Amino acid sequence: MRNGVRMQLILAVAGVHALLMSLFVWDAVTRQRAMLRQMQAEQAAAVSQSMATASAGWVAAHDVAGLQEIVEAQRRYPELVFAMVLDSDGLVLAHSDRGRLGYYVRDLPSTPSYTVLARGSELIDAVAPVEIAGRHIGWVRVGLGQRVADAQVAQITRDGMFYASAAIAVGILLAALMGTSLTVRLRQMRRVSEAVSAGRREARVPNLGGDEIGTLAKDFNLMLDRLAERDAEIRLKSAALDAAVNSVVITDRDGCAQWANPAFTAMTGYSREEVIGHDLGELVRSGRQNAEFYRQMWETILAGRTWSGELVNRRKDGSLFSEEMTIAPLITERGEITHFIAIKQDISSRRANEEALRASEERFRQVVETITQVFWVTDAQRTRMLYISPGYEKIWGRPREALYRSIKIWMDAIHPDDRGRFTDLAALQRRGAYDETFRIVRPDGSERWIRSRAFPVRGADGEVNRIVGVAEDVTDAKRIEEQFLRAQRLEAVGTLASGIAHDLNNILSPIFLVTGLLRSSLHEIRDLEMLQMIEKSAHRGAAVIRQLLTFSRGAPGERVVLQLPHLVKEMAHIASETFPRNIEVTQNILPGIWCVRADPTQLHQVLMNLCVNARDAMPNGGRLTLAVRNLFVAPDSPPRDPPLAPGPYVVLAVGDTGIGIPESIRHRIFDPFFTTKGVGAGTGLGLSTALGIVKGHGGALGVESAPGNGTTFSMYLPAEPTAESCTENLSADVSARGVGQLILVVDDEAHVRDTLKTLLERHGYRVVTAANGHDAMLKINPRAEGLRAVVTDIMMPAMDGVALIRVLRKIAPNVKVIATSGLGRTVRQDELKALGVDDVLAKPFEPEALLRLLEHQLARV
Repeated sequence: MRNGVRMQLILAVAGVHALLMSLFVWDAVTRQRAMLRQMQAEQAAAVSQSMATASAGWVAAHDVAGLQEIVEAQRRYPELVFAMVLDSDGLVLAHSDRGRLGYYVRDLPSTPSYTVLARGSELIDAVAPVEIAGRHIGWVRVGLGQRVADAQVAQITRDGMFYASAAIAVGILLAALMGTSLTVRLRQMRRVSEAVSAGRREARVPNLGGDEIGTLAKDFNLMLDRLAERDAEIRLKSAALDAAVNSVVITDRDGCAQWANPAFTAMTGYSREEVIGHDLGELVRSGRQNAEFYRQMWETILAGRTWSGELVNRRKDGSLFSEEMTIAPLITERGEITHFIAIKQDISSRRANEEALRASEERFRQVVETITQVFWVTDAQRTRMLYISPGYEKIWGRPREALYRSIKIWMDAIHPDDRGRFTDLAALQRRGAYDETFRIVRPDGSERWIRSRAFPVRGADGEVNRIVGVAEDVTDAKRIEEQFLRAQRLEAVGTLASGIAHDLNNILSPIFLVTGLLRSSLHEIRDLEMLQMIEKSAHRGAAVIRQLLTFSRGAPGERVVLQLPHLVKEMAHIASETFPRNIEVTQNILPGIWCVRADPTQLHQVLMNLCVNARDAMPNGGRLTLAVRNLFVAPDSPPRDPPLAPGPYVVLAVGDTGIGIPESIRHRIFDPFFTTKGVGAGTGLGLSTALGIVKGHGGALGVESAPGNGTTFSMYLPAEPTAESCTENLSADVSARGVGQLILVVDDEAHVRDTLKTLLERHGYRVVTAANGHDAMLKINPRAEGLRAVVTDIMMPAMDGVALIRVLRKIAPNVKVIATSGLGRTVRQDELKALGVDDVLAKPFEPEALLRLLEHQLARV
C-alpha cells in the first residue's frame, strides 16, 4: 500500500508538473532557436552580398589573387565555415580552402538571385550573384555555422530544466504529504492481511471509523471469519485425500484442474502449482488416443455417469505411462454437474519401458537405413563388423554381406596412396580422436573421397566395448574446394595484373621512345645490334604485360573485319624463318574462307603462343601445321567439345607431331602460371591468355592430344560470311614532322615527360611539360593561347587527365587532345568519348605511332 495509492498520487502530481514545465521550456527554446537562426541567416545574406559587391571587379578582371584576398578577409567571422568565389559556370576562382581551386560547383541556382541552398542545424549555405552593370558574371558562396546559436540555446535549455526540476520536486513533496494522510488506515488493513497470510488467522482490523474505509475494514473482518470456518473443513478433507495411495484430481466442468493430491504429482512429475488452473487433458495428453476415444469419455461423464478405462498419458519429462482411471461427476441437488473427480492408478511401468525401447529401436533403424551417410558398428578390436547401413553399397559399390564376412575388405578398398596412414586403425578409433579423409577405389576403378569419423562406446567399467562411426562421400565437396581455390588464383592474377601494368608500362615507355631517338644517332654495327637487343627486350616485356591485362581484364583492342589466311601466312613465314630447321611448317588453307571481326594484334598473339608451344613440344623436330577452314553449326547438330552455339565459324587449327599432353595435366593447361617448362623458360600465361582472347571474341578453344601422337589446338571464331571486304594491312609507315606548333605534354613520370619532349622537339614541335593537371593549368595562360595540342596521361595524382581535359574543353575547346594510358586503351573510355577524345595510346607505344597521330590531329580542322 505504501507504494500503491500514495505513489500513484505522487507520480500523478509529478507528471503534471513535468508536462507543463516541459511544454514551457520547449516553447521558450524553440522561439529562441528560431530567432537566433534567423539572425544567422541574415548575417549570411549580408556577408555573401557584401562579398559579391566587393569581388565584382576582380571577377571581371579574372584576378584570382585579388579574389583570394577577399575570401581570406572573411575569416574575421568566427562562424565562417567556408567562403568561395566562382565564375558564372561554377569554376572555383577563390576559396577559403585553397585545395578546392579549379573545381566546379554544380548545385548553383538556375537564375542569378540570392538563394539559401541549405539551412540546417549545423550550417547555413547561402549564394549571391556577382553582377556588373546588370550582367551576371559569377557567384559568391558562404557557409556560416551554428555553434554560438546552439550554445545559447543549450544554456536556455539548462536553465529551463533547472526550474522545471525544482517545480517537480515541490509537487512531489506536496503529493507525499497528502498521500501519507490518506493511506495510514489502508496500511493498517494491509498489515492484518499480511499477518493472516503468515498464519495468524486470528488477526483482525481495528475500528477505523464510519467512513468508506471504516466500512471496508468491517467487511474485511467478516470475510476473514467465514474463510476461517471453511478452511478448517477443507483441511480435514484434504488430509484424507493427501493420504490416498491412488492419484486423485478434481476438475471443473471444462476439465480444468482445481485440486490434485501428492500421489498425482508424483505420478505425472508436475507440481500442484503447475496442475491447478490448467486443462488436465492438454497437460498430460500423449496423443496415443484418438478423438473418438475422448468423445465417448466426455459423453459418458457429461451424461452424469461414471467412466472407467485405460489410456496412455505423458509425464512432465515427456515419458509415457499407462494408467487405469475412473472419472465420477459431482452433481448438485438440482442435478447440475459442477466438478469431476478422477482417480488414477499407474499400471504401466514395465509396459511403458518396453514400448519406449521398441520406439527407440524403430527410430534408430529408420535413421540409419535412410541417411546417405554410412553408419557402422564394430567390436572394440575391429575384428568384426556388427552393423553397417545400406549407404555403404551406394558409396563403396560393394555388398554389405562381404564386409560382414571379412572386415579387411574395408581396408582393401582404401586407395594405396592413403592406406599407409592407417597402420593401426583400431587403436586410432579406440582413442576417440579419429576424423580422417581418404580415397577409396570402387570395383569399377573410379575413386571417391571419404570422410570417416569414429567414436568409442564405453561400458559401465569404463572399457571400450564398441566402436561406432559415420562415413560420408565428400567427393563433390572436394571438387568444389578445388574450383574455389582455382577461382582464388584467377582473382589474385587479375589483381596483380591491374596493379603492376600501369607502373611497368610507364617504365617501358621511355625505352620505346629513346631507342627510336638513338637509332638515327648510332652508326656502329655493334651499337645498333645492342640497341636492337634493347628494343626486343622492351617488346617482350610489353607483350607479357599485354598478356596479363588480356587475361585479367579481357582488355579488347580495335576489331576489324579481316581474312584469317593472311594472318596464317604471315605466321607461317615467321615460323619458317625463326624455328629450328628440323621443324617443317605446312599450311592447309581451304578456298573461300569467310571473314571474321577480330583484333588482329590479339589473334597474332594467340597464334604466336600456340606456335611457340608446338615448337617446344617437338625438341627433336617434327611438323607444324597451320590450317583454316569454314564450319557451320546447325541448330540440330550433335553436342561438340568445346560447345558451340549455332552459326557460321572459321576454324583456325595449330597442330604438331610432338610429345602430346598427358591426361593427368589436361585439365590444368589453361590455368594461369601453370607450365611444364623449367624456371625462366615460360610464364605459364600463354594458353590462359589465348583462351581469354578467344572467349572475348565470342569463340571457343578446343584441344585434342594423345601422349606421343602430337597436339592440335583449334580456335572457333564467329564468322561474317556476308562481309564485303576484309582488312589486310592495318598500318602504314608515315614520316611525320611539325612546324613549330606548341604541344603540352602532361605525365606524372619524369622520364616519360623528358623523353616525349625530346622526341617532339626533334620533329619540329615546341613543347611544354607538366607533372599533373594542376601543374598544367599553371603553365598555360587562362585562354591557352597558342596551344595546339595536349598529350596527357589519364592516371595521375592531384588532377588526372580526364579532369584536365574537362577544364581544357571549357577554356580552349579547339585544342587537340591525345590521351595515353598504362592500363590499355579502354580505361575510362566512356568519359573520354563524352569529352570528344577518340585517340588513346596504350603505353608503351612506338614514337612513329605518336607522331602519326599528332600529325593527323593537327591536320584536322
